[in-house]
Amino acid sequence: MTRIIQFPLKSEGKFGLKPARKKKPLQLGDADQLNLFQSPQEAKVISLKSENQFERAIQLHDNNPEQALLLYQQSIDNEEHVADSHCNRGILFASKDEIPQAIDSFTKALHEEPRHFEGHFNLANIYADEGNHSLSELHYRIATEIEPRDPNIFYNLALVCALQEKYEDALNALNSYFKLQSLKVVDKEAQQLLAILQSSFDVKKGS
Repeated sequence: MTRIIQFPLKSEGKFGLKPARKKKPLQLGDADQLNLFQSPQEAKVISLKSENQFERAIQLHDNNPEQALLLYQQSIDNEEHVADSHCNRGILFASKDEIPQAIDSFTKALHEEPRHFEGHFNLANIYADEGNHSLSELHYRIATEIEPRDPNIFYNLALVCALQEKYEDALNALNSYFKLQSLKVVDKEAQQLLAILQSSFDVKKGS
């Protein structure tokens, strides 16, 4: 028999939903960037009105979520920061346990931007919470392709693989987590998980 893994073996920092923040704008003439304009004067001027709405929504995200939802929607309606706004609306819906609306919002973020990291990461977390571990694993794996230096994705991936009794995959993901984690950090929780996974994998191989 394989060993049943007892949870919770999760930490707040690894499982929290990730809000999308305003991306750094491209600067004309930056090194390693293609300059599509002959001069700054030829660049198209974009109204800052909806951009300010997105920034205001971020500021209100925690303390006034209902107003933030409206501002994110206005940003979407004005076709500015569309993927990020959908993503952050998804987090607010999830905080109210409105899971179908949250999944819909994260999916809309990915429709706008298929490689939207926060969209994949948050969908993976939602599906993990809902017990759909195969879909959770899929989105974590996509997230690792987008942000391969983020250790927490690999930790979460290890957990959802373990819950599907994919112990070898779980061990590989957890070893990636340890490689990316700072050497100064002693994660006793992760070490405990590693010992359980190794034991479970050995039992499964011997059965």
